[in-house]
Amino acid sequence: EYLPYLKTAAKASGTPGLSCNKAAVINISTVAGSISTMPSLFEQFPLLPYCVSK
Repeated sequence: EYLPYLKTAAKASGTPGLSCNKAAVINISTVAGSISTMPSLFEQFPLLPYCVSK
């Protein structure tokens, strides 16, 4: 459903290959998405921006 929009946005950047300035879909696992589990995992995987967004 969103793939055509992502492709259009990625092509519009004009930069070939991967870039932080392009459209992207980021998959975050259910463990990283768990507010109760995240404090114990934070030392190994510092996902502070994701925790703040929760």
